[in-house]
Amino acid sequence: MEEDQQAYGDDTLENHLLPSVELFYDPEDHWILQQDGASAHTEHSIRDWFKEQNIEVLPWCPRSPDLNPIENLWSLIDAKMVNTRITSIDHLKQVLHKEWLSISTEY
Repeated sequence: MEEDQQAYGDDTLENHLLPSVELFYDPEDHWILQQDGASAHTEHSIRDWFKEQNIEVLPWCPRSPDLNPIENLWSLIDAKMVNTRITSIDHLKQVLHKEWLSISTEY
């Protein structure tokens, strides 16, 4: 397994995805993971890990960034922040966090 695939599995999935899911979803909630077709995301061992964790992954068309639903959220956040004067990285993080939390889960 290449280093970026190893980091994706060990760091991103184990240390960030799972804790976030536990924070935002009840164990009985149904949710689907969406990710692009980067090689680190499609490695056989990564697909096996998703199966072991009972995580459903949305099938994704190759080379289709325009279909990525997160892009709609980033556009919404960008529109809300267009007139905000950002003074530091910490301020940017604070404003992004506030705007992210203000988005309805029905969006």
